[in-house]
Amino acid sequence: MATSLGGQTTIRWWRKALAERKWRGWIGWLWSAAAVVLAAWGLAYIVVGIENQPGASIIYGAVALLTLMVALLFYGEGCDVAVARLYDKDIAVLPPTLRDSFAKMHSNVDATRAFIAGRQLLVITAIVVITLDCGFIADSGPWSKANSLLLNDLAGWRALFAFLFPVFFAMWFAQLPSKFIAHDSPLQTCNWILTRALIKSSIWVGSFLQLAVPSLTLKKFVEKFQPSSSSELKPSRRHYYVTSATLRDGKGLESLEIDMEIGPDGAIRGTEEYTFRAYASGFHFIELVLLYEAPIAEAQIEVIKGPPETERTLYPPERRAPINVSDDVKYYPYAFKFELASSLPVGDFLVLREQYATEANGMKSTSGSKDRYRYEVFQIPTGRLTFKVHPAPEAKFKLMDGHVTARASDDRGVNELEAKRVDVARVDRGYVFTVDYPLLSTEFSFNWKVS
Repeated sequence: MATSLGGQTTIRWWRKALAERKWRGWIGWLWSAAAVVLAAWGLAYIVVGIENQPGASIIYGAVALLTLMVALLFYGEGCDVAVARLYDKDIAVLPPTLRDSFAKMHSNVDATRAFIAGRQLLVITAIVVITLDCGFIADSGPWSKANSLLLNDLAGWRALFAFLFPVFFAMWFAQLPSKFIAHDSPLQTCNWILTRALIKSSIWVGSFLQLAVPSLTLKKFVEKFQPSSSSELKPSRRHYYVTSATLRDGKGLESLEIDMEIGPDGAIRGTEEYTFRAYASGFHFIELVLLYEAPIAEAQIEVIKGPPETERTLYPPERRAPINVSDDVKYYPYAFKFELASSLPVGDFLVLREQYATEANGMKSTSGSKDRYRYEVFQIPTGRLTFKVHPAPEAKFKLMDGHVTARASDDRGVNELEAKRVDVARVDRGYVFTVDYPLLSTEFSFNWKVS
C-alpha cells in the first residue's frame, strides 16, 4: 500500500513529477534544435549570397561585421552584469588592472552614469547593426539563380529570418552566455582584456559625448510628477551576513535552534542544533559554551552532518570553574570543542547537536517570578536564531508576558527596532522567539513570567 501524500499516493505523485521533468527537458531540447536550425538557416543565406553575388567580397564583409557585432554584444552584456556585481567591492581587493576604472566610478557619480550611457550606446549599436546586417545577408540573392529548390523556397522567409536571427541568435550566443559567466564569476569576466577595454571605452564615450544629458533631464522631469519616497533603502542583511562570514574565517551560522524545557524544580533539559556553512577557507575550529545558574548534570554533543570521523576531533565536554556575577548569582560554564583536520570545503555544511540537563534551579519555576534567557551574537555571523522555551509536561505552571529586549547600540531607538524584529509566538504553554540575520555584537534578552 502506498503512503498517502497530499491527496495522492506517493507513487502517483512521483510519476507526475517525473513526467513534468521529462516535459521540461523536451522543451530544452526543442530550443537547442531551434538554435541549430537558425544557425543553418543563416549559413544557407550566406552560401547562396556568395554563389550568386557578382562580388562575393561584400558578403564576406557582411559576415565579418556580423561576427564583430556579436562579439561586441557578448562583452557588452557580460560587462554590465560584472560591473554591477563588483561595484560595491573595495578597490583594494580588486586586481590592479581594474582599480583605475572602478576608482573613477566610485569617486564620481557622473563617471558611473557615463559608463552606463556609453555601454548602452555600444550595445544598442551592435543590436541594430546585427539586425540590418541579417536583413542584408538574407536579401543577397539573386535567388532566381540558386541551384537548390530548398534555397529558392527560403527566399520567401527572408523577413522572418531578419527578425528571428537577431532576437534569438543574439540572446543564445551573445547575451545570455556572457551574463551567466559574469553572474557566476564577475572577476573573471572583468579580467578579460576586451571587457576591461570596453569598460574604459564606455566611460570615455559617455563622458566625451555627454550621452546621458537628455536622459537625466527626462529623469528629473518624470520624478517631479511621481510620489517621492522618504524611506532609505538599507543594505541587505543577508549580504551583510555572507560578507561578515567570508571576511572572518569563513564561518557562518546558518541557523541555531534552541529548545529549552523547564522542569517543576527549575531543572533544564535542552537541545541546541547548530547548522554551520563555510563561506571561505579557514573554517576548522568551533567552541560552544553553555552558561546556566545551575551546574550541568549531563551533556553530550554529536555530529549530524560533517566531514568523516577521520578528519575531525570532537573533544569531551569540559566543565569549567563557576563565574561569580554577583553575591547571589553564579554561572556554571560547560564547553564543547570541535576541530577539523583541514578547513571545511567552501559551501559545505556542518551540523552539531548538543543535548544537556542541568540540576535544579537552572531557571525559575515559582509562580510570579520573572526570568530571561540572554543570547549574544558574539563572533559568528548568524542567519536565523530560534529560541523555544516551555514548561515540561509534568510542570504545573505556564509562561506568560513573553517579550524581547535587545542591545545592539548606544542608541535606544536602534535597540527598540532590533527587538521588534524578533517574532514572538505562543507554543506549549511557552514561547518561540525567532529572528533572522541579527547584527553582530547584539545581545538579546528573551523575557517571560512564570504563572
